[in-house]
Amino acid sequence: MDCAPVPKLIDGPDWVYEIKLDGYRAVAVKSDGGVNLFSRRRKSFDHHYPLIVEALAELPKVRSLM
Repeated sequence: MDCAPVPKLIDGPDWVYEIKLDGYRAVAVKSDGGVNLFSRRRKSFDHHYPLIVEALAELPKVRSLM
């Protein structure tokens, strides 16, 4: 999830890009034990963003493809 400045983007069908704006990037993991929201360095964001954690917990269960 780290981004780095480059002089030119690599082109091709295997590359996808996103614009990085100021702010936090978080990963959410939902399991039977609830929802965990954390940074790329695994710092918990649960207590910083309880409304997001609550909203994610209300999403329906998705069937795994694996």
